[in-house]
Amino acid sequence: MRQIEAAYSVPTRELPGRGNMAMPALDIAYREAVRQWVVGNGADLAASFLLPRALIARLNSTQIRADEIALSKQLTHCFNQLDRQVYKSAHRYHDVRVPRFVALERTDEIGWHAHVLIATPAHLKPSTLSDMVQRLWLRQLREFISPRFADKLYWAEHITGNYLEYSTKHVGGNGSADWMNMVFKLPNFKAA
Repeated sequence: MRQIEAAYSVPTRELPGRGNMAMPALDIAYREAVRQWVVGNGADLAASFLLPRALIARLNSTQIRADEIALSKQLTHCFNQLDRQVYKSAHRYHDVRVPRFVALERTDEIGWHAHVLIATPAHLKPSTLSDMVQRLWLRQLREFISPRFADKLYWAEHITGNYLEYSTKHVGGNGSADWMNMVFKLPNFKAA
């Protein structure tokens, strides 16, 4: 029996079956819809945010656990500052924000970290936006940063290869999409 190649198919690892993670068809369709939104809204910058180990140790020593909620709160603070810097008062009065998709992930080696896909506003260059985000993130975490690991807490580059699939792999699955920090609309406001 010969198998005919489909014009569009779901990656093999997402198909239900033996040896593959069984994902309901609805979850796969939902993930594909999110990926189409990201591509359609011009997401051009991929970034990764990590929590420093000193902050994780401090959170774990209190009643607060270093989990996806703690990471989400740190990201909320950083993205609010970013929106203020990029759009000035329009952020406050017109609810204009930098479009972004945020997925949270935990691994044993790294711990909790976030994959973020950002659509650069028309009046900025991606490199300028990345520098702004990096400054804000490192300033926010400055009391917990070890000089040896400061360069590992934030990483960004133009979206290439299959980073879109990699960063959206948890949508509809067993991961955690950070809906509190996502912005799904492009602003119709021109910054001065």
